[in-house]
Amino acid sequence: MHADASTATVDVAFDGRQAVQIARDTSPDVVVLDLEMPVLNGFHAAAEIRRSLSSAPPLLIAVSGASSHIMAADARSLFDHALRKPLDIAALLPLVFPD
Repeated sequence: MHADASTATVDVAFDGRQAVQIARDTSPDVVVLDLEMPVLNGFHAAAEIRRSLSSAPPLLIAVSGASSHIMAADARSLFDHALRKPLDIAALLPLVFPD
């Protein structure tokens, strides 16, 4: 996702490997990752995205329905923010568009 409220572009991945490839291809400003994605979970996808885009890392936001995963996301420091499902858009938008 490119974080400009007037021209935001959103890409959707259906698994973690696809999320990493989209991030590599588009160099987004923000990536929202479900921690329980198939093929490559959100933790591994975040680590690969951080490595691949180290010169201009995106804001990484973890999303999970499991409190233990949210705590683990915070503890691993892979993510800038972690939110619990069901996702509250009112909590997400200020992170994506802070101004």
